[in-house]
Amino acid sequence: MLVFSSSTDAVGCAIAIQRAVAQQNADEPIAVRIGVHTGEPTVENNDYHGLCVVIAKRLCDAVGGGGILVSDVIRSLTSRTHPLEEPVELNLKGLADTTLAWHVTIGG
Repeated sequence: MLVFSSSTDAVGCAIAIQRAVAQQNADEPIAVRIGVHTGEPTVENNDYHGLCVVIAKRLCDAVGGGGILVSDVIRSLTSRTHPLEEPVELNLKGLADTTLAWHVTIGG
């Protein structure tokens, strides 16, 4: 898990990670999944907890290898700086309501 003070920086880092992994995948392919959400976590013993962490993890679980899935909150904060694909409505494990999420266009 990585923590950022800026949603734009978080998505930018996610894109950079996916691009770097794609370039290094020739010999031993691996697939990295990234979920991005924002909120007010609690910090205990230098670790982050709370619903915002759970949502980010569930988005990570929902995206395929090589993908980035962001919450609608992140979309509203970053859509002008990072291209997004069509939204998907997800039923994330442990959450009562559906979650609107967006795939980030990684490009090259």
